[in-house]
Amino acid sequence: MERDRLSSDLDFEGAARQHEKVTKVKGIASSCSEIYRGLDQIDAVIVQPASQPESVALFRFSHGELAGPEYFSMEARDDAPPVEARLRETLPKLVLSGARSLQQFTEELAILKRWYYRTHKTGEIFFANHQGELPVRRISNAVQRVFRGEKETADPPASENSSVAQTPE
Repeated sequence: MERDRLSSDLDFEGAARQHEKVTKVKGIASSCSEIYRGLDQIDAVIVQPASQPESVALFRFSHGELAGPEYFSMEARDDAPPVEARLRETLPKLVLSGARSLQQFTEELAILKRWYYRTHKTGEIFFANHQGELPVRRISNAVQRVFRGEKETADPPASENSSVAQTPE
């Protein structure tokens, strides 16, 4: 790191200037939304109400490609595993084809952008961390909130009531 090199060279004024730059960049980066990433680094799951009864719709957006919906059943059964365990089985089903044209890439990115920046969007979105791991527990909580028609109470983007699953747009 440049700041450390300047400090070791006893250029404390240069190290202080470098530290100021790093602090400014970190401040700007921390105020940005999670969606601000390289296109090849966007990996997200969108949870929306479904048109099918007793279910929610899951979509996956990864590497500029949209997959889904995968309908996730919320039927209450005594023998059913917990939602989080079933999600771990279901999320890999949101398979991306990998073969796409530039036009398809552009259209699917535009769908995500329009949905994400809507003032009143239906559903919630969750991004994978830098290691590519999806926050399954948070997605599980969102699945239950969206199914019940509740709004997210913590961080935006918030969900809204709706009874129809649609492609995020």
